[in-house]
Amino acid sequence: MGSAVPGRPGRRRMHWAAAIAVPVGVALSVASAALDEHRLRDHERVEVASELAIASSALPTRLDVQRGVALAATLVGPADAGTVPDAWAGRIEALDVQDRSVATRALLWVAPGTAEDRATGAVPLDVAELGGGSGGGAVVRQSASYGSSVLLDGVGLDEVGRSLAAARDSGEPRLSAPFWSRATGRGAAEAAIAVPVYGEGADPPDTVDARRSELTGWTVVTFRIDSFLGESMRHLHPGVAVSVVDDELGVELAEFSTSGPVAEPGLRPADASSVDVDLLDRTWTLTGSSTRAAPWVSLPVLVAGLVITALAALVLVVQADAERRAVATAEARTRDLRRRTRELETITSSTPDALARVSSDGRLLFANQALLDVVPLPADWPGRPVAELATHHTLLAAVADLAA
Repeated sequence: MGSAVPGRPGRRRMHWAAAIAVPVGVALSVASAALDEHRLRDHERVEVASELAIASSALPTRLDVQRGVALAATLVGPADAGTVPDAWAGRIEALDVQDRSVATRALLWVAPGTAEDRATGAVPLDVAELGGGSGGGAVVRQSASYGSSVLLDGVGLDEVGRSLAAARDSGEPRLSAPFWSRATGRGAAEAAIAVPVYGEGADPPDTVDARRSELTGWTVVTFRIDSFLGESMRHLHPGVAVSVVDDELGVELAEFSTSGPVAEPGLRPADASSVDVDLLDRTWTLTGSSTRAAPWVSLPVLVAGLVITALAALVLVVQADAERRAVATAEARTRDLRRRTRELETITSSTPDALARVSSDGRLLFANQALLDVVPLPADWPGRPVAELATHHTLLAAVADLAA
């Protein structure tokens, strides 16, 4: 029984390490990992919002480049462009269109229709063979062109026709709905900007009827949407994906990411952010999100916390084991000392010689039975100075002299 008590602190230390330190360490590791993941998600949301803000500011600026090309074309568009397309195309080449924007596909001059068309508001758009010795291919009727666009193949006539009508009646440039051919698919979608012309340098008339009757024609610039958006997304921060959707059509125009697709088509993370951008009376929605697969905890932090917890528990166990071994060693030495003491007491008690033990300061610590039989000592003799007890017997006087 006596040897079990000293070992209890060591066992309690081991129980504490297993029952308290380890669960608390695991809980703290999980909490730290969750907080770190939450902080990282907040940082990603700020990055996504920043990227959307930059892109939403860049898109109107990039669109102004396309509109500038169309406006510049109004200054060189001849009144007889419908009959002499090559002359107009030659002048357009001097604008260095491709140097202005890599997204620009083609420039067209579209002449207004007949007086009857003007009165009804009809837009003269259909496909006819290009004549006048300018080469083969299908073009929009009564137009001259420069560049190459699916619009010249008769694709997107309805979309561009509506933008022509809206531009003429409003007197302002208008952006068409996206259009693409079956051969190219949505990945090669284009859009067009229509600019109404009411005479060389003339301002738009005040009324819709006047704008229809005095219209000289339109300049139209078409551009590839993915190239146009790419110019605005080329500085996209790594780990951020942005998709662009035309609100009216509900069609995704393009998606950009520096690290691959963010999700399956049609899916978006729950923490995605969106911003609407107004572009010449149309609205495109930019949706940004992180491309990182986000767990609910930060795995590196969790692993690091668990490793630290395991090391701390190991240290406590090692300390407890060292304490247990130290206590066991002390117990063994105590038992050995007690055994030797009992043996010595047995020897001294049974010897017929009188034996006494005196401390270094002259106090009587031990007297065997043979001495007690000879010397009448008081009951409180243990620990008293031998000099005080010397009066009881000459033997103790001799012991006092030896001690002195």
